[in-house]
Amino acid sequence: MAGRPVVLSCNAASLTAHDPASGKILLDCPWRNDKCPKASQPVVLEGDRVFLSAGYGPGCMLLEVKAGADEKLAATPLWKNIHLKNQFNSVAVRNGFLCGMDDGLLACVEIATGQRKWKEGSYGYGQSLLVEDLALIQSEPGDIVLALSVVTAGCKTVIGARCKQSRMFWSKGGAENILALRRLHSSRRLDEFWKHRLNQHARRNDALRLSA
Repeated sequence: MAGRPVVLSCNAASLTAHDPASGKILLDCPWRNDKCPKASQPVVLEGDRVFLSAGYGPGCMLLEVKAGADEKLAATPLWKNIHLKNQFNSVAVRNGFLCGMDDGLLACVEIATGQRKWKEGSYGYGQSLLVEDLALIQSEPGDIVLALSVVTAGCKTVIGARCKQSRMFWSKGGAENILALRRLHSSRRLDEFWKHRLNQHARRNDALRLSA
């Protein structure tokens, strides 16, 4: 931050930055109070900015960090609001937006202004992972949800499955296959892919008839 390496720590009531060699505190910025847990991690953004978020009321804040007096750092709030309240899972950054869980709902906030672009779904205190323009969400009850167009078009759920239902399981390979198909669809190469698969299938059947 501000041209020097630091270790950031989100504490009960503050954000601190430490010198990685000595552990010396270079920045001690107040962050709400110690009444609410701060479980999500600080997210470092371009331009020496840091995004903080917490659930149970505090909301979120964007800081700009600059060099201060006595070889320390100083932080200036650029904006603060309650548009993103992360419980455990930190936000993902994509194309000038922050996407993550807002006390159980998936939300998207513009970095420059702090304005919420959309907020949809109901997933409890779950986890979310951004893969290109897709969000893979595990809800608190156990649902696995794949959502698309995370930044530009809001959250449109295309696949939902309750992992706890009898005889229903998600394997790593199965999830990777679904994500691969979504990427093909997003890149407009799905038709080309299916034509290739059909040609492969036809050649395989021709070979079987010849061998017979």
